[in-house]
Amino acid sequence: MARMRRKFADRPSGQAVDTATRGTAEDRGGQGLHRDEGRDKQQEAIDRKNKARIAQMEADKKAAAKVKKTKISEKIKTGIETVKDVGKKVKPTLQKFLYGQEAAPGVVKEDYKKTGQHKLRSQFDYLSDKYGEGFTKINPKTGKMSSQAQVLSDYLSGVPVERGGGLGARDPSYGGGDFDMEGLTQAELAEAEARRQDLLTKVASGMYTQNTLADIFRDQTQADIGKGLSEDQWFNFRQQLMAADPSLGNQAYKAALPFASGSALQGVMSLAPGMGPLKAIAKGVGSFAKPALDIAQPAISAIKKPFQGVSDWFKLIHRLRHILT
Repeated sequence: MARMRRKFADRPSGQAVDTATRGTAEDRGGQGLHRDEGRDKQQEAIDRKNKARIAQMEADKKAAAKVKKTKISEKIKTGIETVKDVGKKVKPTLQKFLYGQEAAPGVVKEDYKKTGQHKLRSQFDYLSDKYGEGFTKINPKTGKMSSQAQVLSDYLSGVPVERGGGLGARDPSYGGGDFDMEGLTQAELAEAEARRQDLLTKVASGMYTQNTLADIFRDQTQADIGKGLSEDQWFNFRQQLMAADPSLGNQAYKAALPFASGSALQGVMSLAPGMGPLKAIAKGVGSFAKPALDIAQPAISAIKKPFQGVSDWFKLIHRLRHILT
């Protein structure tokens, strides 16, 4: 019995065992936190730090993008201001080159639009008033008007006079050139000319009926009333005769002479008013394109640097168009 008492006395009590083993790993029989649970908490803390770091990076990225955008906007604004400044200097030079002189204020394009009038005649009248006599003044060196006036004038020469063009306009020289005096005296030429002018005046007055006009138009010959006129001058006279026809759209003349000179060109070659003028326009564009670019070169050089992107160049071109028109 004494031996058994000593044996149990050597063992720790249950409370002592619990106190001694608390906080050890579960696989060792303790009652503390599992080792994996500790690792999970550590990972959660790391994840929180990473998320906070990523959020800060995103915020910094957005802030940098905003600063960059602001700088680009400032560059564009600076470039536009430069365009305005250069445009103010270049505009008078361009206007003088293209139109003969600087523009007069208060001239409104809409006021020159007229029903039935060709739009380019309206444009010619508008520019004539806007830029004054310099627009149509003949340059003694070139023998021509300002660049734009010459292009428009060349085009309008093929537009019927009733629409504001020069085709069929009264012209006693019949387009210029020498008269054909072969076998003709000055008195005979003067008599033929008097008959031509009398016929044009009477036709334009509206004194004839449509049937009478048709007979008159068909009866005229170059050998009779066209005495002294070259082929080109005779053609010009027929154009004047058609233009003098008071019927709407010169229909009496066209009905009487559907294949005559002038009528045939108007009916069959609907582009007649455009063929020569198109060449003139192409020539005109070529004649002033290079000088215009030379004039604008300082402006382009001054503003090119702030505009690096394609979209920025579009903005520049758009701004230039508004400044120089």
